[in-house]
Amino acid sequence: MKRKLLTLLFSVIFLAGTQSVLAQNYMTEDFTSGILPTGWTNDSAGSPSSNIWLFNNPYNRLISGVAFDTHFAIFDSDEGSNDDEIREDADLTTGLIDISSASVSLFLGLDEQYRGITDTSGSLRTIEYSVDSGATWLLVDTTILDIGYPNPAAHSEYDLSTALGHQSIMIRFNFRGSWDWWWAIDNISVFQRANCVSPPNAGLAGSTMSMVCSDTYFNLTLDSADVALGISYQWQSSPDNTTWTDMTNDTITFVSNLQQSTATYYRCAVTCSGNTSYSVITFVDMYPPTQCYCTPTYTLGCDALDKVAVNTLLNDSTQCNGQPNNYIFYSPNGSLTTTLGTGDTYDFTIASGFGSGTHGAGVWFDFNQDGDFDDADEYYHISDTIPESSGDITTQITISPVATLGQTRMRVRYVYNAAVVQTDYCGAHGFGETEDYIVTIALGVSVEENPLNVITVYPIPANNTLRIAGRSNKLEVTLMDQTGRLVKAVSMNSASSEINVSDLAEGIYMLRMTDGKNVSVRKIVISR
Repeated sequence: MKRKLLTLLFSVIFLAGTQSVLAQNYMTEDFTSGILPTGWTNDSAGSPSSNIWLFNNPYNRLISGVAFDTHFAIFDSDEGSNDDEIREDADLTTGLIDISSASVSLFLGLDEQYRGITDTSGSLRTIEYSVDSGATWLLVDTTILDIGYPNPAAHSEYDLSTALGHQSIMIRFNFRGSWDWWWAIDNISVFQRANCVSPPNAGLAGSTMSMVCSDTYFNLTLDSADVALGISYQWQSSPDNTTWTDMTNDTITFVSNLQQSTATYYRCAVTCSGNTSYSVITFVDMYPPTQCYCTPTYTLGCDALDKVAVNTLLNDSTQCNGQPNNYIFYSPNGSLTTTLGTGDTYDFTIASGFGSGTHGAGVWFDFNQDGDFDDADEYYHISDTIPESSGDITTQITISPVATLGQTRMRVRYVYNAAVVQTDYCGAHGFGETEDYIVTIALGVSVEENPLNVITVYPIPANNTLRIAGRSNKLEVTLMDQTGRLVKAVSMNSASSEINVSDLAEGIYMLRMTDGKNVSVRKIVISR
């Protein structure tokens, strides 16, 4: 955040935790009275007198995080779209705050949410202080950029130590704008922070989540640690609770918007005068991949799936699912689940409901249960020309012969005005609907009876040559990459043959073999 600074020596915005603060308070205000605090002034600064700070949240702004509650001060420029053309310049000013005993430092702390409009005509949020009873004012901070928006709100602290030596201080909060958004403040304090004590109290590291997926954001917090002048913080991570590594740029009392791909231990090193203490450790584990499927989105609205059916699974629903992002996961109960056999072929049917225009649709299976639908054999295209209220549209699907047995995620997507491809299983579209199911993959009848299943394909992984042995008649063989693109096609007439794969990149491929009657699909790996 870029800010203009005059007397600001230190400024940090953080998510507040419970901390051991070596401090003395000179003023606190949490607006629990719901009215202007005694000794404070509320001035429209030349604007209409009704355009002032309020304390009862009349336009029901939902502000959460840090210590925000239902009682706070707010200047709401939007005012429910009332008084849109009025130019606002509103001051909320504290009374005189006695700071005569402050000698080490002086800080202003507050919880706040500022939603601005970042153009030349947008609003401006400004904090100032005066040490001469309001005769002159010095700048603390000013910005047009959002603070603590969207939720959670932020806790901000500003160093006012240049005011030391004066008897009193006043703080002024100014909002300027015209039909902009709002600035809400709560839990204001003016306090002295003492020098740190060595060795410091490092407190307890904590996490907002104990288990995460690789795409989950979480925060680390430091509770009951010393917060004082001369103290420093360094967050560290470890894969084994033995080897610790400093986390880049994480040198304050919290870490926000963190992601991880493996289970990790975290702690904070707290240092004062060269002596370092370590916080109590927190551990963040990983959910298994099958609990971490991505959630697709629709940005404009819902066009409904009317039916999904395969084998004994049948879901007739003429309405949108009503869930966020028009996405729903159905638990495997009753007619909302089924058992499908490896290598077996089924009719897969959908029907569209209300909507407009032409739609595309596809179905995905996580056959290897790795938490995604990226593999080449996991997608079946249904159609890209589906009208609204279509009636039944049926395509045939063959369950992968090498699918992992057991419960498997199945996803059906229906999208407006788009051709559906494999990579669409989690993207954003305008209108449509997505439904997830759990089906059980079992050993299929066709797999047990398929003579091509006795064919040997080796070595796996392959290097430059792939060998196929054990068949007695002509065989057509195709090789596809993970996008479904055909990369090789050969005919085999002998009992043992070789395929040169030296020209193919390393990776996973699907080998399809057919004798004109039977089909066998194998997953192979090329590695050098």
